[in-house]
Amino acid sequence: MCRMFMLTGDYSADLPRIFESLKDAAYDDWIYHEVFKRKISHDDGWGYAVLGADSVHYDRIYKPVFECDLPLLPGNGAMIMHARKAAEGEPLGPLNCHPHHRSDSKLDAYLSHNGAFDKRKIADLLHVDAVEGQTDSEFFLELLMSKEGSVLEKLRSSIKDIHDEDLVKSTGNIFLIYRDKLTGEQGAYYYSTAKKPSEYTSLYSVKGPDWSGVFSSTIVKSRYFPDSYKAEKVPMDVLFLL
Repeated sequence: MCRMFMLTGDYSADLPRIFESLKDAAYDDWIYHEVFKRKISHDDGWGYAVLGADSVHYDRIYKPVFECDLPLLPGNGAMIMHARKAAEGEPLGPLNCHPHHRSDSKLDAYLSHNGAFDKRKIADLLHVDAVEGQTDSEFFLELLMSKEGSVLEKLRSSIKDIHDEDLVKSTGNIFLIYRDKLTGEQGAYYYSTAKKPSEYTSLYSVKGPDWSGVFSSTIVKSRYFPDSYKAEKVPMDVLFLL
């Protein structure tokens, strides 16, 4: 489980309040409490990836995000930020925080995920034996990177596998930012699916003055979130370009 957001554009003015909203949602996720009748903190580390015009910033920190300050980051580009609550039995530590990163000769990609995939099934698709030292989300990114074609084709093929191979154990909300190494093109995609949809699993899209964003539900409903923008629930089982 996790709380996460993704931004594109010039978000410099609103990022401090958005970050405070992430910290608030991670400390005491009241929507999780309402849906599942128990309290939770997303306190198993956090991380971010930012693709700026002239830089890449990527870090994963193994301490709760609500104990941290906002790093000095570019105020524009494409960004993912994620606060983790590890599923039972999943590996911990900074190397298992999101976003996960993979790169090849053509593509540099960063992925965050909320929910749980069946990593044994994904490992079988990848012909990998051992699964203990790697998260389900990282296995999914490896599956995506193994696909042929453009970023969009890779995503569509991986999403097809999600459903054809019954890979989702709970929720399959994914954020992906990428940069094409050959053309310099970069972008951001998001997708939402769940076995049992609820307000907790919902994503919300928001249009700022010079930015677009997509957020886990508790973040947009935090008292710190900028209240001048309308949040719209993201339809499920549709791939979107942010």
